[in-house]
Amino acid sequence: MMTQQQYQAPPPPQSHAHNLQTSPSSSSSSLPPASSSSSYSGYLSFPRYKVVAFRPDKKCVLESDSGERTVLQISKALVLIGAHPNLSFLRENGRGLGSYPEEPITCRRNPIDVDPFTNKVLGAEGPGLYAMGPLVGENFVRFLKGGALAIASDLAKRHRGEEEEDGEKYLAIDRFMDRQKRMKNEVRES
Repeated sequence: MMTQQQYQAPPPPQSHAHNLQTSPSSSSSSLPPASSSSSYSGYLSFPRYKVVAFRPDKKCVLESDSGERTVLQISKALVLIGAHPNLSFLRENGRGLGSYPEEPITCRRNPIDVDPFTNKVLGAEGPGLYAMGPLVGENFVRFLKGGALAIASDLAKRHRGEEEEDGEKYLAIDRFMDRQKRMKNEVRES
């Protein structure tokens, strides 16, 4: 998917006058429509780009290695970061989301703290933030299926509205996870 459907930046505008622009350019667009030969409708990869911001109006600001910014209208985004997280689009680079909130996020020493049944980020300020793979300390491909299934299952339950029916179960799990986190922090502090 990532190699077959890559974003191609538009060529710079041709001008008869001398181009005096020295700052990186910025463009705004919706995702281009998938071609009829496209295998993955609605999917487009942005290799060598990083997320600068997610805006409340459902726009995502991306920046290329060369500094060019692109603004996209999105419905959802998957930030696939590989083994070395770049969480600069989160407040404080996601520092407060780790197992040890005072330390930076690393895949080995301080992974993101998630609910083990849903992969929902425990320290997230709002709904809809999930993590899987190296971000949660799972560095083997065989673990990805479980994380992806947990996330898909939770999203499906939310979509169907079943989460309210399971509210007591989730509350008990949340209390258990809070207790585990407190115990881990107490042990670490002593």
